[in-house]
This record gives sequence, structure tokens and C-alpha cells, in this order.
Amino acid sequence: VDYRCEDLNGSIQLHTENGKIVLALNQYKDGTQQTTTDRWYFQEEQLIFQLSETNSWQLDGPMMQDSNGNMIPGVKNTTAQYRHYVKDAGVFKFLKKKYDHYTHKVDNVIPETVPMQEMPTNGKLPFRFGLATQAIENGAVDCSFFTSVE
Repeated sequence: VDYRCEDLNGSIQLHTENGKIVLALNQYKDGTQQTTTDRWYFQEEQLIFQLSETNSWQLDGPMMQDSNGNMIPGVKNTTAQYRHYVKDAGVFKFLKKKYDHYTHKVDNVIPETVPMQEMPTNGKLPFRFGLATQAIENGAVDCSFFTSVE
């Protein structure tokens, strides 16, 4: 299910097993500097887990010389990961981690060593789960979804 909503250019892949949805994979670009990936996992057609990751970059740091002798700016990459554990259509556990990686540093954090932080949850399903619902039920994404109130 492909969609294009202003600066958002995305696609949702629906994976089934024995005719039932087991995974909905959403990937979209929000402009040229940010990419978001959502993975919604289902059991018996009920959402049980959502893993979301947003990667963005920006110019940050000193000018450096590349292997061809060109001067290029340093880049800061930021990764944010969110895990929502779901039971009975409600989030019962929410974890997140966020870290930065710089092209001009050699002592960057190792992503696997960044601990997950437990966050408070009001039990509501994440907003973007509505994308999966639209793709599954309608085979399309209505762009007004992105302008609705979270």
C-alpha cells in the first residue's frame, strides 16, 4: 500500500500467514532528512507489539576531507526507537531509547549498549497504528490521517 501525502512518501507492506495478518511494515520519508519505520506484529489478527524507529540527520560538526580529497561537513545522525507491548488492544509497556552518531567522531556510542528506558503509558495504541488499520481495512491510506489530532 503506497501513499504520498505532501512531504511524506511511504509504503505499508502487509505480511500474512495462513490468510491472517502477522506483520504490517510501514516505511516513510518525511522530507529528505528523516525516515520512519514501524513494524506492527499481530497474533490471531490482534496487535501484540509495535516497534518504531526514526532516523534523522543534520549537518553538525567540522569540515572534513573525504577519501577523494573533497571537503565535506560533519553529520549528526539521530536514532529514536520505541517499543509498545500490547494486550487486549491496550499498551501495557512502553520502552524507548535515543542516541546520536557523529561522522566526525571515533568514540560514538554503540547502539546495542544504549539501555531502553521504561516510559509511562496511558494505554492508548500509538497514533500511527491507524496507518496499519487503514491499509488492512481499506487497502489505502487517507492523507487526512496525518492532519488529524493525535
